Amino acid sequence: MNSLNHRGAISFALGIFIGLAFLFEALGLSNVNGAGSLLALFSKAVSVELLLWIAFYKWIWKWPLWRGCLVTVPVIHGTWRGNLYSNWVNPETGQRPDAIPTQLSIYQTLLTVSCTQRTGESISTSFAEEVRVDPKDPSLIELYYCYRNVPDERVRERSNVHEGACMLRFSQSTGKKLEGSYWTNRRPIPTTGDIRLEFSDAKPLDALHPEMPSHPGPGA
Repeated sequence: MNSLNHRGAISFALGIFIGLAFLFEALGLSNVNGAGSLLALFSKAVSVELLLWIAFYKWIWKWPLWRGCLVTVPVIHGTWRGNLYSNWVNPETGQRPDAIPTQLSIYQTLLTVSCTQRTGESISTSFAEEVRVDPKDPSLIELYYCYRNVPDERVRERSNVHEGACMLRFSQSTGKKLEGSYWTNRRPIPTTGDIRLEFSDAKPLDALHPEMPSHPGPGA
């Protein structure tokens, strides 16, 4: 996931290092009067900067301050709730199911992202992910991921374990919404559908939210 402005990051890191060196010298923490003291100053500055970058990787990168100059992707970490609309047709009735309530938990760091999607009947876990910034419109972000869907045992007779891919768009100008589509290799007929989600919680939930509507079941 290319989430860093590399040129800006290099310039920023160099600036922090020089700033720390001057700060240590001004505070008398390291007097530069020889090769040994210069090496000590270098070691202290590198150690402090490493700690700062660890903090940046874990938490600070999420601050809006860095968006654009250092960080190129938005914060989508958290729980998103909404509906998916499947084109699957119940072979017994010839009808499609109603909108299926779904919950997407996104686990995001500065350099990685993973997704877990839940409905009342199955869990999908991503195994390949990418966040892409549209070069023509930097405010438009696209999240791609491949996943494996494992339905509950009670519905395996009509919904088998399968793989799929999903593409969701996030526009920073339209609020916290994810919208897109998905494809599966579900047997005997592959399915497709649309997904529409809205931001729900800053923390990715590891279970369905208690207020999630129930699964509508197969087409009536």
